[in-house]
Amino acid sequence: MDVSASPDPVPESLRPFCASPRREWFFLLLIALATLLPGTWLMPLLDRDEPRFSRATVEMEEGGDWLVPHFNGDYRFDKPPLTYWAMHAGYSVFGHDEFGARVHSVAASLIVAAILFAFARELYGARTGFWAAAGFLTLFQVWQHGRLAVADMPMVAAVTAAHWALWKLLAGEERKRWGLWFWVLWGSLALGFFAKGPIAFFCPAMTLLFFRWVFWRQPLGWGRLQILPGIALSLIPVAAWGIPALFATHGEFWREGIGKHVVDRGLGAFDDRVTIPVLFYLVTALVSLFPWMGRAGCAWEALRHPRSDMKAAFLASWAVGPYLIFAFYATQLPHYVLPAFPALCIAFFAQESCRESRWGRRWFLFYHGLFIAIILFLAFWLLFGPVMEPVRGMMLGFVGVLMGLEFVAVNFETRQWVRLGAGLAMVAAGSWISAHGMREVALSPRIAAVATGCEGKFAAVGYTEPSLVYYAGHKWDMFPASPEGLAEAIAEKPEILVVLRRQANTDRMLGFSKKEPRDTPYAPLAEHLAGKGYARIELAGLNIARFSWAGVDVYRRLDSFRSLKSSEK
Repeated sequence: MDVSASPDPVPESLRPFCASPRREWFFLLLIALATLLPGTWLMPLLDRDEPRFSRATVEMEEGGDWLVPHFNGDYRFDKPPLTYWAMHAGYSVFGHDEFGARVHSVAASLIVAAILFAFARELYGARTGFWAAAGFLTLFQVWQHGRLAVADMPMVAAVTAAHWALWKLLAGEERKRWGLWFWVLWGSLALGFFAKGPIAFFCPAMTLLFFRWVFWRQPLGWGRLQILPGIALSLIPVAAWGIPALFATHGEFWREGIGKHVVDRGLGAFDDRVTIPVLFYLVTALVSLFPWMGRAGCAWEALRHPRSDMKAAFLASWAVGPYLIFAFYATQLPHYVLPAFPALCIAFFAQESCRESRWGRRWFLFYHGLFIAIILFLAFWLLFGPVMEPVRGMMLGFVGVLMGLEFVAVNFETRQWVRLGAGLAMVAAGSWISAHGMREVALSPRIAAVATGCEGKFAAVGYTEPSLVYYAGHKWDMFPASPEGLAEAIAEKPEILVVLRRQANTDRMLGFSKKEPRDTPYAPLAEHLAGKGYARIELAGLNIARFSWAGVDVYRRLDSFRSLKSSEK
């Protein structure tokens, strides 16, 4: 049965964009430049994972151990090594900075877009191919994770390539054993495991299960997948790294990497987060898939008859798999279901207009009306509300990104191409403004600047963010926020001591609460250090990991200033 679709005729309004593959590639590159690059080199490392990945790569380079990552002098078992190796390549080309750490995610996002461009073009034609790729690049969650120094996008690229190969093997014309798509499938799964572990295998496996027994329910050519030799082939490189890593860590890589960071997070929520089975990812999809969630009506029309449409059955199986895997996983984060997004992007654009059905039209108007109202409220509040001044500009840039993405989605429907380009320009400008604003107020780089020239012990009490390790390029001893923690830190006689004095939470920063932050009860206990061999420097700025405004006291030994002046002479 020939299930491949010949390209649909390109609508007149889309011909300027889809006249030739070369022009399509050019426009996709422009979209990627607008959404993924602006501010990527300016934005300080975010969250708690970016600095851990980035610094672990540096410690790999310094120690020459390319098997087992280290962070802050200790083992880091969170992820397999592909991301660290990719960051090393980025550092080698672009230098040891934020862009060098992030460029692998940008490249992986482009790879996903390229696969979607070719895959969706085969399934539904030129228009869907172009817009599925463009839609992926303009998703809010991709705007976030497509330029972060983490492991998600390389894994998503591998899983997307594996699904393309699955389709080619199961529904295509290739019958040759050990052919190209066999190598693409099992090579992609190996790379996906190297990026983020067994989830790279689970997603295609769930797709196959749903495809065969839930949505399509037709016999499949399982022999074309050559499952047993394929699994063996994909595990050879994994074993070549994993076995030496297990021996080097006496089995800790398995117990920590799989036992703690995969199994334990599934059984118990990380950081005591509240677990909301199933509903969490359905609700967060409204934001993660912004602005194209407004085309859910199109996706529904494309996927509503999977038992009579092999393409719809395959896409539905692909999209459902990651959501089902993580529906009851105790630790819930919106980006966990990213592997489903490429399938959803194809479904979003499988039909030209959302206005062909009453349900689709009403949902489109409701969804975009809701987000336009939210964006306008945020803009008004940031301009006229009691927002802390240092974060006002940064947040306005973020709102500019949301407004730009909204422009792109709305004007796709109305075919206002000039306005669509203006929306991309707003995304680019907003990205740069928010990144510049974060760079201006980020606290960890300021602390690292005070520690310049010091080589002794560094200690931190209360403010124990991983970004300190990255920006200072030095090992830190971290102590709990308590008088006992402070006493233990002082006993170490560090050259640099950071003490968290006060912290304003997100609601206070944005003006939703007028409650003034109080000094931490242990901070005054360290004041006797000032004048007794230490100089105290008061700093304040944005604690990006917790999105809060923090004030710290940095104590630096006086003799380190003298040694620094001597070395300068």
